[in-house]
Order: sequence, then structure tokens, then C-alpha cells
Amino acid sequence: MPGKNTALIKWVKDNFGHDKDKFPNGRKWSIEAGVHHHAVYEIRDTGKATPKTVVALARAAEISVLEGLIALGLITNDDLKELDVEITPEDLNLITVVQQLRQHGVHGQRLIQSLNDTAQQNLELAQDFSDSPGLPSEVEQGNGSAK
Repeated sequence: MPGKNTALIKWVKDNFGHDKDKFPNGRKWSIEAGVHHHAVYEIRDTGKATPKTVVALARAAEISVLEGLIALGLITNDDLKELDVEITPEDLNLITVVQQLRQHGVHGQRLIQSLNDTAQQNLELAQDFSDSPGLPSEVEQGNGSAK
């Protein structure tokens, strides 16, 4: 019989009962997720859960479903690479921040939109920069190619 899934236990412990968390206790989190009212504590104690329970808990807490499924051991970063998607810890952190901002209503939505707009502008600048042959002064001084 396999041992406890410590990654899943850590995922559960890290996402309730702290000041930053949506739910002060596991019972409230379980009930809000629509799962058995002891589900969070059972996961914490046994390290076992169904994918359906993990997804319901993640959605209720507005945290990364992917992070939960990775903790459950159903998917890995290698699986994501097959889809040409790589989720880094920084990506998961950003997803978590955005999900936490959603909890702040209209103000949070405005901040999310601002983050998205800024990211789009930075992406366009990066693309423009990488598509250009070089800075104008470099091109003018040389033979038409960037130094």
C-alpha cells in the first residue's frame, strides 16, 4: 500500500487557516466546495483524494486547479510540456495572486485588468524589440546591421 501523498497534504495545509486564505478552516472550505464536510481534514490526515474533490476544492478556494492536480500526482510538468505548456513556480504564483485579487470584488477586477493590460504592452514591446535589427543609431553607424 503506498504511503501518504505528502505533496497533497501540503497543498491542503497551505490553502486554509492562514490570514491570506479564503477559508479559515477545512470544514468551511469543504462545504463551500460541495464535498463531504470532512474532506479537507481527511485529505490532511490520509493524503488521499479523488480528482473531483481536488478540483472542487481548488475552484472553491480560487486557487490553481493545475497545482492541485500536480499535488495529487495526476499530472506532471512533463505532461504539460506535451501540450507545449510549461508551468513554472512563478507562473503558479502569478495565478494564485490573480485568484486572490478576484476575492476583492470590483477593485480586484480592476487590478487584474491593469496587470493584463501592462503585460500585453510589455509583450508587444518585447516583440517589437526582438523583431528590430538594432537600435537606429547602431544601424546608421554600421553597414545596415546591428553591431
